[in-house]
Amino acid sequence: MTVGGAAANAAPDDGAAARRAKETSMRLLGTLGLGLLVASLSACADRGTDTARQAAATATPPPPEPAAAAGTRAPIDALPILGKDTALVTVIEFTDYECPYCMRADKTMAALAARYGDDLRFAVAMHPLPFHERARPAALAALAAAAQGKLAAMHARLFADGRSLDEAGLVRAATEAGLDLALFDAARAAPETAAALDRAEALAQTLGVKGTPSFVIDGRRVVGAQPIETFVTIVEQELARARTLLAAGTRREDLYGKLLETVPPPSPEPSGAGGGNCEDGECHGAPPEPGDVAPVAVAID
Repeated sequence: MTVGGAAANAAPDDGAAARRAKETSMRLLGTLGLGLLVASLSACADRGTDTARQAAATATPPPPEPAAAAGTRAPIDALPILGKDTALVTVIEFTDYECPYCMRADKTMAALAARYGDDLRFAVAMHPLPFHERARPAALAALAAAAQGKLAAMHARLFADGRSLDEAGLVRAATEAGLDLALFDAARAAPETAAALDRAEALAQTLGVKGTPSFVIDGRRVVGAQPIETFVTIVEQELARARTLLAAGTRREDLYGKLLETVPPPSPEPSGAGGGNCEDGECHGAPPEPGDVAPVAVAID
């Protein structure tokens, strides 16, 4: 009986031990499972990070931020000049001989030249618009005249001729301007003249000039055939800047470059009365007045 009683008492102890062993096993399995889950999630995260890194490494980099526009830093070395090298203010004139607003603006340039004399010079940038059929032949004619030192006279006659820019009109203008016609014809066809026109067009593209007339006065943009007061205001400001630089010791031959180094911040483009221009296949603004012709823009000895 004693043995039987001991056996009866041992059975419950064995059952409790089995339960404890099972619970321990379950805890171990749970811990192992949790560890595997964490490891799995960590591996996924690592793979995701690696994938992202690989994508970042192989992705096309975003385009760089555009550089500050050099639009107002306008070189004039490749352009024909009307005026003296010692002028205090430089006006780049982007023009098209078939553009009616260029004709109007050229009268304004003539008035400025008369007002400021040797203090003002003009760099003429031919910018024939593609929808003006005779603008390019006229531009080549003007550059051919420049090769003979007769740009001023030819420039004026191409406008004053009422834009009769057919072949006969160009020859007539060259004759009136006193050109050697044989040299004139040869220069019009010369690759050097076409290259000079290409350089002017490249400058227009660099500066973002699309329509005509457009102007850059010591690096400051003016768009369209603006009233003379618009130009006078800017020229007076530029004269003051130039005289300040001269007083500080800048040589006249270095003046234009120094002025471009200190171009004032751009102001909104003027849009006053008379600011017509030609662009994008059409001309905008009030039409020029009947009989609106341009005198000689700048007299050069």
